[in-house]
Amino acid sequence: MTEQEISNTDTFQLISRCVEEIERRQLNIAGGRSDWVSLSYEFASIGESGRDLFHRCAQLDSSYQYNENEGLFAYALRRGNRSGVGALINRFKRVGVDVAAIRREIGYNVPYIQISRPTAIYTPSYNYISPDIIKRLQGQKNTFVDFLHTLFDSPKLDAAVERYCIGGDSHGRTIFPNLDQEGRCVGGAVIPYLANGHRDKSKGASNIHAELRRKDKTLPTQADQVLFGSHLLRLYPSATVGVVESQKSAVILSLTYPNMVWLATAGLTNFNERLLAPIYDRNVVCYPDVNGVQEWTERAKQLPFKNIRISDWWRYAQDEKEDITDVVIRAIQQEKAPYSVPDFIIDHFRQEAVTDLCRLFQLEVITTEPQQWKSRPKKEKRITIMDRLRKEGKYV
Repeated sequence: MTEQEISNTDTFQLISRCVEEIERRQLNIAGGRSDWVSLSYEFASIGESGRDLFHRCAQLDSSYQYNENEGLFAYALRRGNRSGVGALINRFKRVGVDVAAIRREIGYNVPYIQISRPTAIYTPSYNYISPDIIKRLQGQKNTFVDFLHTLFDSPKLDAAVERYCIGGDSHGRTIFPNLDQEGRCVGGAVIPYLANGHRDKSKGASNIHAELRRKDKTLPTQADQVLFGSHLLRLYPSATVGVVESQKSAVILSLTYPNMVWLATAGLTNFNERLLAPIYDRNVVCYPDVNGVQEWTERAKQLPFKNIRISDWWRYAQDEKEDITDVVIRAIQQEKAPYSVPDFIIDHFRQEAVTDLCRLFQLEVITTEPQQWKSRPKKEKRITIMDRLRKEGKYV
């Protein structure tokens, strides 16, 4: 038996003992359905033998469904990923399992063999940024918010800025914190904007960790990555989720059509299974930039998500470099009434909502045009024999 085979056998024994401890203490290590995708990859890293262990852990959650979880594990196994054991061990440690004691108990002394980790496996570093820092940055002005004041009224805009915790720095750059579903800041982007709302490409973008390291070199150099706006998912558990590329688009669309939860991938290539895992069981509509429609469409077909589709908003675009906010901003600026969103923009989102409902309940769309109310015609009074006799004067 080779050293690799010995390591795999002992690793399975270690994980099995950890799962037994989790069952004994009735610990929920998944954190809900949104975390099952990552969990399936971690258990699939030990091969087919991880299938039963995965179900034993997942069923401790109240929303567990066998067929759904079986499909997730089968998909992760087909992907052929053979790493993520370290992420699984760290998950056990976070819920209070004494992994070191179990190692000693089973005599797990085989040297650890490091295996390259694919990008689909997510191992949090937990280098959270202090909430005090985020709160302090929120009080500073920035060029992006100043531009939004020309499009939207102040009460609505102030609520959106607070909802997404948008801040600024001493250079007028905009800070978009990335908060996870627990509301903890795992990082964020620092982006300079021009007065017209476009990015200032003469100045490079940065991130919060890099800026903080300018003063303290001991801070971590790399932060975890989550969807911008992930902290809003728990606040609106049943709302449709809109996914866009940029943080700017998420903020503007939340002001334009607040009936959806708007999240951003912060890049075209970030549209992947690992980053989108928290919304795999939600109704998702994606709004990529025009030049990313084809790529996101192909990637969406490969995702094991329940309800995800790509919007056809691009038919309103004027060139291939535009995103949906360019259409919205242009339409708002062309309106004579200030702070008003054009009707065709609102109608577009309403039509997509109707399409999603019909797809969900297998209905047929007859029309999405508003119908005029027509009063029911009054029925003619039925003439009886007595009425006829009274009319002829034969009955009084």
